[in-house]
Amino acid sequence: MKYIYIILALFIGFTGSAQNKVSLNYYSQETLDALGTTKEQQKSLLDVKINTDTKLREARNNPSLSEEQKKAAYAEAYKTGGQQYSNILNPEQKTRLSALHQKIAKQNAALGIKAPLNTGYKNPYYDGRMNLFENLPATQKGIVFLGNSITERGMWSELFPGKIIQNRGIGGDNTFGILARLDQIVKYKPEKVFLLIGVNDIARGIPVDTILSNYQKIVKRILTGSPATKIYIQSVLPMNDDLLKTERYKQKADTIKRYNAALFQIAKTSKSTYVNIHDIFLDAKGVLNKDYTDDGIHINPKAYALWAEYLKKQKHL
Repeated sequence: MKYIYIILALFIGFTGSAQNKVSLNYYSQETLDALGTTKEQQKSLLDVKINTDTKLREARNNPSLSEEQKKAAYAEAYKTGGQQYSNILNPEQKTRLSALHQKIAKQNAALGIKAPLNTGYKNPYYDGRMNLFENLPATQKGIVFLGNSITERGMWSELFPGKIIQNRGIGGDNTFGILARLDQIVKYKPEKVFLLIGVNDIARGIPVDTILSNYQKIVKRILTGSPATKIYIQSVLPMNDDLLKTERYKQKADTIKRYNAALFQIAKTSKSTYVNIHDIFLDAKGVLNKDYTDDGIHINPKAYALWAEYLKKQKHL
């Protein structure tokens, strides 16, 4: 999900640069008017800003917190504030906000300023899942499902009774996050790794070449650290734009197809197994079937059952 990060100034100057980067002040009257917010919404948004600023100040002035703990507190404050801000806006206002972001991106591009890639994966939820994984009993030569929220939501042990399966999905994760936690997977020499990752990278605007470079590093590190492990490279799933509520995930069908085609080649050159789960979830229009999703990206129990049956039919499990 896209979280709105609070920027306190409309224009932020670069040190030593004649040009200024254009940034959005989410709480300025100009922005609130452009979004078409009501007086009641503006009051609620001001409460969000005050609450977020208070949390930031308390974390900054808390002498008992380490710098790392302060960073985590800041991230949580921004995340919560962003969620609350987004929840106050209606769908039309969210579309206007997305248009403002696009306008500002074009202005910065005209100034020769490129927006930094949103490669971030580290957040309190990621850290919490990692802490859980580190405290679970060690399993040698098990089967690992590795990925983001789509993997995390799968009840893999129930879908494959009798198999020793570890669910290593983390909601919101991307290829950078997988690389950062791969040692925890490799050291136990899993028998099989079912890898599904990339959609969050794509949504964040990370170039496909960069994502694929990360993917190749992931595969290489698994094979280097655990040569006997069988890797199953699963295609990224389709999405349904009509149901999606987050703009950055929309209109990514062509990119996903190109990405999946490249994953097929990575599987071929690394002697891994490519698993095309993308196509089993398509409807007649070539998008994620509404029968399998409520939000256009995540899938429901019926879809997981279909996924499991497909893996069994292909003799992958």
